[in-house]
Amino acid sequence: MGIRGSKPFTASAKVFAPAVLGSGSRLGAETIILGPTAIGSHCEIGPGVVINECVILNNVRISQGAYLHRCVISDAGVISNCANLHEMAVIARGPLAGRNPQPGRGGGPPLTEEPPC
Repeated sequence: MGIRGSKPFTASAKVFAPAVLGSGSRLGAETIILGPTAIGSHCEIGPGVVINECVILNNVRISQGAYLHRCVISDAGVISNCANLHEMAVIARGPLAGRNPQPGRGGGPPLTEEPPC
């Protein structure tokens, strides 16, 4: 699969090498990771997310249905459900991006309970 580190993802998640998943990070159902991609430690990637050629730093939350292509997301970045980010979008520490942003980080509902795109 091209994953180094723990493998905390559902059978429906697909990872295409080269890809690195940091310790404590989780991939939701139907997530697709296309390499080259690196995902840091303690990240939460929601269901139906597509990540293509990205660098995701530590403690990032990417919600349901987001699409990221050639992006860098900084530490503690928060990407809301259905976000569509392309070509080197760099998200500063802790902001929200996309449709229907949810304020705050970590205290919201689990990613599987967010509204669909």
